[in-house]
Amino acid sequence: MNTAKITIVFLLSLLIFGCGFHLRGQDPSADYQGLESQSIFLASAIHQGKLFTQLRMDLQLAKAELINDAKKAKWHLILLSNKLTKRVVGFDKNGRANEYEMSLQVEYIINPAKWDKSGAVQGNERNKKVVSNQTNLINDNEIELKQRLMVNRNFYFDNQKLIGQRSEEKAILESINQQASKQLINQLLIKINHD
Repeated sequence: MNTAKITIVFLLSLLIFGCGFHLRGQDPSADYQGLESQSIFLASAIHQGKLFTQLRMDLQLAKAELINDAKKAKWHLILLSNKLTKRVVGFDKNGRANEYEMSLQVEYIINPAKWDKSGAVQGNERNKKVVSNQTNLINDNEIELKQRLMVNRNFYFDNQKLIGQRSEEKAILESINQQASKQLINQLLIKINHD
């Protein structure tokens, strides 16, 4: 009798998940409705690290059209800098550090593309700057519009249990990049909906 109940529950769960049912929040593209028809130029003035890779992947999951040519994109999302810091925030009874805070600070620009009919960026010629050897040109007014975001995570480091601590730190860093990517996309959506 017990085996029959387990079999029924198993078959029911298999049927539910097999039909495409997902819990709310499990589909990443559902969080970013409004990006499907947007052409976005994504660039980085710094190395294209884990945050850039995460952001590119999230935009692709949201079905945004990533454009390699800045002149053909409707929106520009440019990472200017990111700085990861780790600091001690707590100590154990022996005076050794056991609690840390990791922070990721990101400077970025999100702007609609402003090209004139000749294909040149609008603004003063002498104020144009090339970002990361890309074809994207940014004028000084846009540099002044740079924004910042910060993502923080605290984690406990047990000096007695060293096995697995580094993998936990790596998972926290991945979580920070995911959260920063989500915040950047939300800022992009706000600009798109405001425009």
